[in-house]
Amino acid sequence: MTPTQPPGCVRVAARFKAYNRDVKDVWAAYLCIDDSMTSLRLQIKSGSLSPFSLESLSGVGSQIHEKNPDNTYGILSHVASVVNPQRALLASVALTEDFLKDLAIAVYSAYPQRLTTSDDSGATAERERKLLNILLNSATREEAIEQVIEERVRSLFYGNPIDFFQKDKKVRLDFGSYFAERHARNLEYLAEILARRNIYAHNQGRVDRKYLREVSATKLTVGTRPVIDKLYMRHSLIVMRGLAAVAAVLVNRNVFKCSDVRGTLKRVFSPFESNYTDKARAEDCTAIGLQLP
Repeated sequence: MTPTQPPGCVRVAARFKAYNRDVKDVWAAYLCIDDSMTSLRLQIKSGSLSPFSLESLSGVGSQIHEKNPDNTYGILSHVASVVNPQRALLASVALTEDFLKDLAIAVYSAYPQRLTTSDDSGATAERERKLLNILLNSATREEAIEQVIEERVRSLFYGNPIDFFQKDKKVRLDFGSYFAERHARNLEYLAEILARRNIYAHNQGRVDRKYLREVSATKLTVGTRPVIDKLYMRHSLIVMRGLAAVAAVLVNRNVFKCSDVRGTLKRVFSPFESNYTDKARAEDCTAIGLQLP
């Protein structure tokens, strides 16, 4: 009989399973749309598919815009090269950040004492004011702790998100130096992925100086627009999903004292640890524009 795992481990494993399903959905949708756009463009070019008719967004009745073959081909090309890749990147980063936040919430909910930190450089008067307001306005201890956890988790993703993996005195998820020693390169890739997400979300996909500060090894220059192709998208998903799996396993092992890795978490964690550590990279990832040793 398989031994029962602690509730914290079960919670983390279940949350990772849901996250993994969502990431695979993003990848499947990306490939489906990409392949469909290729097929549809060929049909438009050959004349075997009628041009699109698009309903107007002007709000005036049900006005229809009839597109000719050239217009339709252009729409399909734009969806394939711009819309589909951007949406896949934005969605996958959001899913990963949500999972990491939930991982921290699982730990802090089980062990509220971990909300304290030995790295109190950020304990400003503003933070103290927020905590005092929470205490004064909460009806119960549980409600106060829940609100403090929300504030704490939100603060973890201010500034440099890579600190989540590296500054254990601040985060207190018992990662230690694991990521720095085994996944330093993956963290550099993750930093680039997050920076690229930011320019697509806030700067029309064009490199800005903030991107260059966060990705010092890039070949890109201000104003250029990095491409999100199939190779980049696949590698990004591998890195994000793999780092999320490692984080989940470390929390289960070190916080919830469960060394048995099972199910979906094991199926993602084991190959990532075998093939994607700093010493065992399985792919040439120069396509994302980094110059790493």
